[in-house]
Amino acid sequence: MILHSLLLFSMGAFAAHAAEKAALVSPPGPATPAASAPMPPCRTHASRLPSGIHAFRDCDGAPEMIALRGGSYRMGDLIGDGQPYERPAHEVRLAPFAIGRFEITNAEWKSCVMAGACTESHVAVDEQHGRYPVAGISWPQAKAYADWLAARTGKPYRLPSEAEWEYAARAGEAGRYSWGGFESDSCSSVNLLDASGRRAHPEWYWAEGCDDHFPAAAPVGSFPPNAWGFHDMLGNVWEWVADCWHADYSGAPVDGSAWLAAPCRKYVNRGGGWGNNLRALRLSSRDGDPGASYSDGLGFRIARSMSGAELPQGPGAVPDNRPPPTETALTSNVPRGAAVKSPEPVSPPTLAIPAPPTTSLALERQLDVHITIQGQQTWKNVLQHTQGTTTQDYVLSTRLRSDGVLYGDNLLDPEQSSRLLIKQQYLARRGLIQLKALNGGKLPHTAEELAALTARVRAAMPDCIGDERCGGEVVERSAALDALQNNSAEDLDALIAAPATGEAARWLYFFGYAGCPNRMHMSNETHIAGQRAYDHARKSLVPWSLDRSANTDGSAGDRAALCRQYTATVDIRTGEVYLENLYVPSPPGTTVRTINRSVEHREEDLPVPSEVLAWTTARLLRTREAASFSEVLPAHVPLDGDYTVLGHFEGELHTTLSWSFKPVDGAPMAVIPPATGAR
Repeated sequence: MILHSLLLFSMGAFAAHAAEKAALVSPPGPATPAASAPMPPCRTHASRLPSGIHAFRDCDGAPEMIALRGGSYRMGDLIGDGQPYERPAHEVRLAPFAIGRFEITNAEWKSCVMAGACTESHVAVDEQHGRYPVAGISWPQAKAYADWLAARTGKPYRLPSEAEWEYAARAGEAGRYSWGGFESDSCSSVNLLDASGRRAHPEWYWAEGCDDHFPAAAPVGSFPPNAWGFHDMLGNVWEWVADCWHADYSGAPVDGSAWLAAPCRKYVNRGGGWGNNLRALRLSSRDGDPGASYSDGLGFRIARSMSGAELPQGPGAVPDNRPPPTETALTSNVPRGAAVKSPEPVSPPTLAIPAPPTTSLALERQLDVHITIQGQQTWKNVLQHTQGTTTQDYVLSTRLRSDGVLYGDNLLDPEQSSRLLIKQQYLARRGLIQLKALNGGKLPHTAEELAALTARVRAAMPDCIGDERCGGEVVERSAALDALQNNSAEDLDALIAAPATGEAARWLYFFGYAGCPNRMHMSNETHIAGQRAYDHARKSLVPWSLDRSANTDGSAGDRAALCRQYTATVDIRTGEVYLENLYVPSPPGTTVRTINRSVEHREEDLPVPSEVLAWTTARLLRTREAASFSEVLPAHVPLDGDYTVLGHFEGELHTTLSWSFKPVDGAPMAVIPPATGAR
């Protein structure tokens, strides 16, 4: 069952949600537009924020915008503890665009109403709340504002796509929140349901314990911005985007465009709001509502298309002092202008290695992970008092390969989660070698040469650009073309010649690959019982129980994902391993729910505790080629994974993790060329 994050305040699993998006209803009919008022002519204003970021307005009274150059990033549930409709995580590449620094305010909405292009909000406000985010806005009303602003400014304003919204919200961050971590002093970071909200609504038991002193919405910009200067991307009010709701991201566009449907029964909104706790404010959290719906916790922000030619001269784009987006420039430690030649194919070592490495240079390794969980939990709130136990076991085994390229410097900061992009660099390097051979032994140096080569390559490739399932050569050449669009030919020639020599050689990269030998076995036994209220008045508690069971080797999709997911970086001097993208699939199993004397059976994926996913990922971020860990974790999330039912939780998860990343016998070896002088 898909749990659309907190939608209706009914009893049971969805108990908290309509209150959190407060009073979600459909309007009886369109309101009458206000009398039109003449508007002054537009002129563009540019400003430089204290952080160095450039912002602009295309018109007096128009929203303040920040331009983004676009790039690639991974969209969706990157941690593994989200809902099924936040998956699969997938790569998206965006063209340049701009998006609002703040949510649209009541004052900005009022300008559209006075111009006769918008109808009044369904939530009454006074003049003192002009700086607050507009709410009580349906999706057609939000689109009407975008259309009016486009007509007024002559610029292509619109609602952002869901992919654009998440790109701006992440600001290069691959963690759970825009500040990256798994825990936070949330009340200092976002406007969410906390002690102030609980005082105003004592029955809203899912509130966080801190206090941000705003019982409902806050003036825009009251909380710190993310790394790219955007305020309230998480919290304050939910935000409509252009996309229609789909059950998950299977088949979602990879070019950043809005994902539409005919008919569009629901539209996506993102970011969580003041009526939600921290769980709904994750970067991948999403919801969908009928377009005619509105509430006092639902607003929007605006976006604008920008051409590549416009961006370098346009306000807010040059200079761009923000941290780079997740599309990281390809680098190597070969100085520009150095003699460059394509490397020879990897073969068994024939050259002397200056000093024995600390770890094996075998180019294929076996990854084995074993996680066990023994947990118990009790919780209570006005709707129920319940206790449960869980026993879970996960055995994962897969192969990773390296192409034998040793680098003198780690390509990306080993402390940053963005080093997942090493795989993109690896693919690009292999593709660049192919393209260089196709282009007469040189890379294109002009736009005309690049366009001609791109046309030749794309005409020869299957229609599955960017889809790793299409085969290695297609993916490698596609990655190479992307690299050519964003890097100088000199830098890419240096990347091709990237193997380090002598004492400089240090880093060896391994990647999962399609069709690798793999093994998976997962089991889950979870039992929960207690009393629960299912009537709206919350007066009658009835017995209920939930039993979940799984014993499976996983689906074909799980095993294929297990092969492709991983990226590992090995420091050959110390033997340390940096593992990325620990993949623990939710096992398919059976759920039996008993309410009084009514029994319901369901076949569904069973959740892996989010606390365990966070802990295991942190343990394997930097470790040895074999290690074991054990810890007692607090059980803060319901054992059944029903995140809409929250309250006071007490419990423990006794968790063990064993891992090894050992060379495969008989695998070819990497070669460290002898030192050739200063680099």
